[in-house]
Amino acid sequence: MNPSGYTTSVWMEVFPTHNYVALRQDIACDVCIIGAGIAGLTTAYMLAEAGKNVVLIEKFPQIGQGETSRSTAQLVVFTDFPYTLLKRMHGDNVLLIAESHRYAKETIARITLDEGIDCDYRKVPVFLFAPREKDHPKLDKEAEILKEMHVPVVRHTRLPVAGLPPYPCLEIPDMAQIHILKYIYGLGDAVERRGVKIFTDTKAVEIDEKSESVVIKTESGHTIRCQNLVTATNSPVSVLTGVHLKQTAWRTYVVGLRIEKGALPYAIWWDTLEPYHYVRLVEFTDYDVLIAGGEDHHTGRDEAGGPDIMSHEKGESPERFVALEAWARSIFPQCGELLYQWSGQVMESIDGIGYNGRHLGDERIFVITGDTGSGTTNATLGARIVTDLIMGQQNPWESLYSPARVNLRAADQLVKEGAAAFWQFTDFVTPGDVEEASEIPNGSGALLHEGIKKVAAYKDEQGTLHRMSAVCPHVGCIVQWNDVEKSWDCPCHGSRFDCYGKVLNGPARSDLAALEAEK
Repeated sequence: MNPSGYTTSVWMEVFPTHNYVALRQDIACDVCIIGAGIAGLTTAYMLAEAGKNVVLIEKFPQIGQGETSRSTAQLVVFTDFPYTLLKRMHGDNVLLIAESHRYAKETIARITLDEGIDCDYRKVPVFLFAPREKDHPKLDKEAEILKEMHVPVVRHTRLPVAGLPPYPCLEIPDMAQIHILKYIYGLGDAVERRGVKIFTDTKAVEIDEKSESVVIKTESGHTIRCQNLVTATNSPVSVLTGVHLKQTAWRTYVVGLRIEKGALPYAIWWDTLEPYHYVRLVEFTDYDVLIAGGEDHHTGRDEAGGPDIMSHEKGESPERFVALEAWARSIFPQCGELLYQWSGQVMESIDGIGYNGRHLGDERIFVITGDTGSGTTNATLGARIVTDLIMGQQNPWESLYSPARVNLRAADQLVKEGAAAFWQFTDFVTPGDVEEASEIPNGSGALLHEGIKKVAAYKDEQGTLHRMSAVCPHVGCIVQWNDVEKSWDCPCHGSRFDCYGKVLNGPARSDLAALEAEK
């Protein structure tokens, strides 16, 4: 089991090249980075290149074990939002969006080459296809904007591979893909060679921004004093509100299916459905694995039957895998045995691009978040923006990605998501998932309503009941049970806790409050 969840991704079969240790003393540095995923490690790499003294801390026992290990590692120039929508929200700045993601793709290629990282870097085309006739005009509009942005694109009347459905598509050449954990482990070695100190099993529990420095207190009681702090976690743990009000957490699902070598060319495939699906190949010695992702829904709000974010009707999360596998086989009949299935968490901004830079109101604290389905490239371009800000250098994308930005064109989405988050507070007065703890199967969890309080109850495989407060310590929403990852997930801002209430994912810094265990 991976520390970030119950399921295992295709990447997790590759083991770390280096073991790190926990922080065991007070320490001072120029920059402290919280989170040793791709955002944190890339920022450490760039700051070390610039001559900064950097300390990187990670709460898990190994680097790259959070949401980075659940990525599909596509290096593309777009996000979950089509460029037709991005142009409506950002106008001519779509040129900068494409430029920044292109920079990220090229930077990963450069680091891979410079550091000799064998991460299966491969240039591939992207095919964006429209299964429904009503979506065919979307391809023409998207192609028009991509050409305006100087992104090469070719319109095909059908998918240009024998045996695939005759759906029209756009081909966008010169994109790329990597094996994300091979890249992360190589990047970890590279930053250490540049003098970065990496400490794992080291969780930040208190952050105090003073006039002359930032002081981070760890769970072990040690302190880190730095001039600047970078929160490079899936969702920032360094702030209580701010950017959290402008993004939402989504669960995304992935299946991996065996496919014979040569049955499909190496490429990335996206469809135009809502929610959309995507595919890429992972190379093994004797066969390939087709990984298909999609079936997204708001974290902690497993809505059945569509995008109504106010719905509290819930579908079973395992059915997401069934639907995803069926979709993959319908498009790619070459698929064979099901080998993998996992889920991950994506932070969706309200206007389709990340929040990277100085956090509003904080002079010395920086964040990299809001990946909106492009975590690998957003992390890399975000690292560039944050590094330039810390070094006092101008960056052409600073205002575009600023966490303090106000995009009035996305105001309707802000109101919609804010209302949905507020709605979660009604969970205090709704019934529990079950009436009695005896109804909870072994190895599962459910909410119980006990008087005026909600209890998160997990029954382990031996039948012992573990009871915790269901109130998320971030801002007080009620967590929900995630049966796929065996975790408690907060529907407001994406905090996640393992089955025993130990925090897995911010913005919460502390665990669910434990109650007594019962047999």
